[in-house]
Amino acid sequence: MKEKDFRIQDIASIAGVGKSVVHSWMTGTTPRDLRAVKRLADALDIQFLELLLNEREPQSVQPGDAEFDEVPLFEGICRVRIERVKSAGKA
Repeated sequence: MKEKDFRIQDIASIAGVGKSVVHSWMTGTTPRDLRAVKRLADALDIQFLELLLNEREPQSVQPGDAEFDEVPLFEGICRVRIERVKSAGKA
């Protein structure tokens, strides 16, 4: 806020939330509306995780960036089944 010379009202307008919400974020309350945090991060031109957690987002790994050791676990014919699992909380 200091770098951009923003007030709480400015941040609230950018994020699309009330001033009291921004104040609660500043005093340590975890944001409930992550879309608001994303809007704010985009407007401030900083990464989402840096704003939310004060952590830099990890760089994505591209093919060829990492080397893997090949270790045979099984030789022969096998069947692999992949299933999508839904959480028990919501259907």
